[in-house]
Amino acid sequence: MNKEEILKQIEEHEKAIAQLKEELRKIEKEVYIEWSGECDIRKHGKPYLAILTKGENGHKFEYHFLPTVNQRDKEYMKAIFQGNLKVGTILRGRVNASWKNDYTYFYIVTENGLETISEERALEELGILKKRDKNEKEVQDGKENS
Repeated sequence: MNKEEILKQIEEHEKAIAQLKEELRKIEKEVYIEWSGECDIRKHGKPYLAILTKGENGHKFEYHFLPTVNQRDKEYMKAIFQGNLKVGTILRGRVNASWKNDYTYFYIVTENGLETISEERALEELGILKKRDKNEKEVQDGKENS
């Protein structure tokens, strides 16, 4: 076997591995996600994207920060995430921040990409809040709300 034959076999194996990885992503229902956030770092806060899980010891959430590519200059920092995530994953991301506002959003990974959701839905999906039936009436301070 010469060098060219070995290199050709390596290339064929790499293609086969890439195809198998793609099949595995389909089985695990992973979706390719692109996300970015940009903040003025002089005014507090840096952009981030994190997977949320149910917290322990009185904490509502556990944050598992995703690796991002960071682009930075004197005033601004931009964080970019590109990668595969499983369908149903709950995320929280800060897309912007200033000295008086924090623009963070909750997301769920769907087969079509990222979908912005409310904090209440994120809590429900994580099992922290009980999911309400659509026909169930909300009772608050002894008053019924529909």
